[in-house]
Amino acid sequence: MHERWSLYSGDVQSSFKWQSSWLHAVAGVLARHDKLGNIGDPPLQSGWETGTYKLFDAKCDQVKIDVNASEILSEADTIVDTNPWLEGLETAALKLEPGFMGLDGDKITWGNAVSAFKMLTGKSATYETIKDKDHLFKLLYKARTDNIPMVFGSGSQGKVESHIIGWSWYQITSSSGYETKIWDTQDNAEYQQTLDEMAEYVQKVVYQE
Repeated sequence: MHERWSLYSGDVQSSFKWQSSWLHAVAGVLARHDKLGNIGDPPLQSGWETGTYKLFDAKCDQVKIDVNASEILSEADTIVDTNPWLEGLETAALKLEPGFMGLDGDKITWGNAVSAFKMLTGKSATYETIKDKDHLFKLLYKARTDNIPMVFGSGSQGKVESHIIGWSWYQITSSSGYETKIWDTQDNAEYQQTLDEMAEYVQKVVYQE
């Protein structure tokens, strides 16, 4: 029997209005590891008007960014209707100067999870290309034993049956949350199948020690 592992998509809406999984996956996995404490005290309930986020710009300087509810674009992603935290984070990120690749003026486009780790924590992250299934297993083991936040990215190809889409980021966790759950493996057969499919479609990993 293996410890239960779950794979969560960084995309939180089925419509995928923005290509923002690189930011969502990292924010989610950092939250699960209680490492978002330095982000400030943003609004966490409906009816708010203004909130402040603490992010790091591309020069690694921490900046406070005020976000007004009226500034949030209708295309912004959301977790649940009563919790505007994610929309506020996206809006604050778009205000960063200098910002990061993927923060494209009035929308979020393709970005890199390394940038998301830096923006949310002010610290660097390690990027590795997955070589084979054994390499993937070692990374999964490292995430569990060292208790470190880790996300995986797919390449240009995906698999609809496995709910993996191309050019997206995912977080591995043993917890539950708002993000779309892709896999939930517990017995040996499920675990082996998960490794096989991840090794085929997931090509890169970013983690922070």
